[in-house]
Amino acid sequence: MQQTYPVKALNMVILMVTDLDAAVAFYQELGFKLVFRLKDTWAEFRLGSIKLGLCPTTQSQEGRRSGLVLEVEDLAA
Repeated sequence: MQQTYPVKALNMVILMVTDLDAAVAFYQELGFKLVFRLKDTWAEFRLGSIKLGLCPTTQSQEGRRSGLVLEVEDLAA
């Protein structure tokens, strides 16, 4: 019989980015709190109970898709 391990919650999302500095600035502008950073190696944010990790890569991300859906109070048109 196969044992199952039910997921309790989403803890972290990791995104590959080609420009770590630009990505860090972008998520800071959205209000994510930068909690950890290793220069040119890793950046980690927290938004509520979810962590967002940014991992730099030199490989093209063309054809690869990822996304985040964020809830906001209001958005100016």
